[in-house]
Amino acid sequence: MKTMSLAEISYVFDELIGRHLQTNNTESENLIAYLEKIRRKELFIVDTFRSKGVMAQKSKIQEGIDFSQSENEHVPVFKFRPTTFAKKWFPYQTIFEPFNVRKEEKVNRSELSIALLIFLRIINKYERGAGANFENGKAPISEILLFESIDNRIDQLKLEELSLDELKLIEKILCVCIEELEKSTIKKYLQYEHARFNKKIREYKFYIQNLLKHFGDLYAISINFWWDGYINHLDREKNNQKKQFLNNLRSYPEFESIKGHVGLWEYSDEKGLYFRCIFLCSKSKKYCKDYLSEGLLSYWEQGFARKSNGRLTGKVIYSAELSPLAYTKSKSLNQPIALISNSNKALLEDFYNIVLNYITISEKYYYPIELQVELLALSSTLNQEKNGDYGFMLKKYGPSRSFRGHLRNPKN
Repeated sequence: MKTMSLAEISYVFDELIGRHLQTNNTESENLIAYLEKIRRKELFIVDTFRSKGVMAQKSKIQEGIDFSQSENEHVPVFKFRPTTFAKKWFPYQTIFEPFNVRKEEKVNRSELSIALLIFLRIINKYERGAGANFENGKAPISEILLFESIDNRIDQLKLEELSLDELKLIEKILCVCIEELEKSTIKKYLQYEHARFNKKIREYKFYIQNLLKHFGDLYAISINFWWDGYINHLDREKNNQKKQFLNNLRSYPEFESIKGHVGLWEYSDEKGLYFRCIFLCSKSKKYCKDYLSEGLLSYWEQGFARKSNGRLTGKVIYSAELSPLAYTKSKSLNQPIALISNSNKALLEDFYNIVLNYITISEKYYYPIELQVELLALSSTLNQEKNGDYGFMLKKYGPSRSFRGHLRNPKN
């Protein structure tokens, strides 16, 4: 199985968690804790593949004994020691911590990665009681009891107190997970997904590199756009309105310095479905970056809004706000406007690793159910399949979550 790099996972979840840290309430705190668990599990899965899940190594070395194998006078004495992998992840909260998989009623979709779902299904075979999330057979009762023995003392557990049988059980669980992920159908899908996301990040990076090549240094201006008021009739029109808004900007001289854009759809309880767009603008002697950003806000809220029948009847309010490019420790990106250029390699690399990674691949690791359902509503014809107890099975996302402009050659 091809896995994402540890750094890439960290970048994505730093951004996911950073965005929710801006909201100080119990719901956001719960979501942050949920995302932290997902991050740990994704990193653990990558490490599991790299180490092949091996938890204990056999050795004849006598000093520093951690575990002893049963012996008699006819059997050489071997010692078992925990591997670097076993020491790094002790006490294995990624395996034993409570974790409830969120699901939307009557929608056969998940917001987690395929690899993580399989990992959770394997763990579930060793759990008893109401905490189980999947029905996929159970492990032998002796192994379930051994699993519970570790779980019951996890908070006070010391590595040297683990028995060899307990360590071997954990190793067995991880090896079964690897075997499942290496099965032909799963492996092919994961390879396809890996290639798809790699292609997307390459295309977005190439797009920005070409803009920099043709137009020089660019201001990146980040803005959130959304609808308030009575908007039910707009559910299927939001994607078209986003496209129309971006196309209309080309008709106004004050926006001629906008050379491209990248963005994605987001969801929050406060705004509902909204889109965040990062406009990439060349330096202009006529229109400064602040004038440009204010113009974009004003055009969405007033100029473009007046073209909508909903706005004219007072039922729909078009709202916009500047938004940080990224919620990271990078001061240059933790603001709505930043200048990116080939001469500032460090900032440009941060822009690629943090901003573009979040836009293009965050959905691989965490794609909120609410956002998926909202995006599906944008599609004029949902490809649905009646499916008994589940109501219907959603077979495609509708509009892509991320979007970008097309390269236009500079005018002579």
